[in-house]
Amino acid sequence: MVKKTSKKGVTNEKIMEALLDMDERMVTKEDLRKAFKDFPTKVDLADTLKDFAKKSDLEKFKEDILEEVRPIARAVDKDAVTSIDHGKRITILERKVGVTTK
Repeated sequence: MVKKTSKKGVTNEKIMEALLDMDERMVTKEDLRKAFKDFPTKVDLADTLKDFAKKSDLEKFKEDILEEVRPIARAVDKDAVTSIDHGKRITILERKVGVTTK
């Protein structure tokens, strides 16, 4: 057979305890004012954002950097090509003379 459990009803005391507990945890307007007093306003944030670089500024900086780097990269590439060409020429001359290189 199945045992029957006795159902205990909710008492007024339990209801009052729950209400008092909720009252203790509730936040008042004064609590919210204290909490949000130190938060920055839109004006404060706008002033702060003026100091940061924007995407257009970053693109401009990128182009400025690339203007400086591109000629250097071309010079390095030309030098590398010139070195390879001279290396080939030297190898051909050494073969003609009879010097073997490894």
